[in-house]
Amino acid sequence: MLGLGLLGAGVILTGLLGWYFLANWSLFRINRLEIKGLVRLSQEEVLKTADIGVSDNIFAVDVADIGRRLEAHPWISRAFVYRRLPDTLVIKIEEEVPVALTAVGGRLYLTDSRGRLFKVLEPKESASYPVINGVRPEMIIDGRLSPAIQPVLKLLADLRRPTSLLPVDKVSEILIRQDELVLITKDKVYVTFTLQDLEGQYQRLEKILAHLYNNGWYREVAAIRLDYPPGQAAVQFKGS
Repeated sequence: MLGLGLLGAGVILTGLLGWYFLANWSLFRINRLEIKGLVRLSQEEVLKTADIGVSDNIFAVDVADIGRRLEAHPWISRAFVYRRLPDTLVIKIEEEVPVALTAVGGRLYLTDSRGRLFKVLEPKESASYPVINGVRPEMIIDGRLSPAIQPVLKLLADLRRPTSLLPVDKVSEILIRQDELVLITKDKVYVTFTLQDLEGQYQRLEKILAHLYNNGWYREVAAIRLDYPPGQAAVQFKGS
């Protein structure tokens, strides 16, 4: 039994010495950092957030901890950090992609396609996204838009389609009112949807817009109401 104990202690000691050797061998010093996936962020900002240096040993750094630090950055959705031996540390970043601004509590929050309010819009930041208005604090659950108003994200996804006759960059605001959404375009056309069957209403809107464009009537439109039974809608013209 004593022999087995000494053998076990020897194996542990050998393992510790081996790890110490790897963690201090200059061959495994980080000489190269690969940072992938950057769009908005700079390499300098990522390195500052990751808090690693080129002289660090590749085995001495905690890649999981680096990933957690990076994902705490508001513009980083996910971070993958791994070693490429002998001397390269790779950081792959997935940045947040805002699709809207959500107004709540007197602030504007950058909001992604999953409804996560990931960052307060700073005065120095420019953003030309549709503004979601009418959101009350209780409509935010764990930093996300509640399921009750998630349909607004589906509508925004439809508007981002390349074939959409109402491109999202023409939308100024989406106002949430109880069980309906009011989309306001930059040229002041008001489009009213219900929160149920948004896909069907969007398809009706596309047909209405195609008809209006083909006949040259769109410039005279003041409002389009889709909050009617399936297959029905109303178009209000300016001055009527």
